[in-house]
Amino acid sequence: MTTVLIVDDEEGIRHGLSRFLEREGYAVELAEDSVHAESILKNKKIDCAILDLRLKEPITGLDLLAKIKEEDPEIPVIIITAYGSIESAIEAMKRGASDYILKPIDNESLLTLIKRNLEIAQLRRDNRYLKNELLQKEYQQNIITKSSVMLEILAKLNSVKDSTASILITGESGVGKEVFARYVHFTSIR
Repeated sequence: MTTVLIVDDEEGIRHGLSRFLEREGYAVELAEDSVHAESILKNKKIDCAILDLRLKEPITGLDLLAKIKEEDPEIPVIIITAYGSIESAIEAMKRGASDYILKPIDNESLLTLIKRNLEIAQLRRDNRYLKNELLQKEYQQNIITKSSVMLEILAKLNSVKDSTASILITGESGVGKEVFARYVHFTSIR
């Protein structure tokens, strides 16, 4: 189930949006400030966030937006505000907001934005996955060997290529270190 995080210091807005989105089939998490929002983000998988621009201290909606994008740049974030300005809209978009809308919120318009942003996020994930699949297949075909030693090296590379560890490939000149380095680069998630 798709989970939407709503962060707004106005209880009426939180609960009104929550009821509407739950009727539309979404799971909803509510936070009144950035402290509660950060706790939810650490403990739950969030698919989309709706943030009020002006939150109670310690940080603003824009600061929370930056933190969310730092943790997971793929999460669509929609900024809502009753105090909209061109400057704040530009700043929100610079920090990675997917959309920016003014209160009072039209529920149907918000629902359309959520659906569109979730679809775009899914298309980006699918695109990245397909590119990786294509590159993996292309580069796996570039290494042709029947040598048990080379197959053993490939097996070792496959076991570590998706880790965050550094990989050192050593050997004499002309044995294919660069080919293996390219293989790791193009077939891993790095």
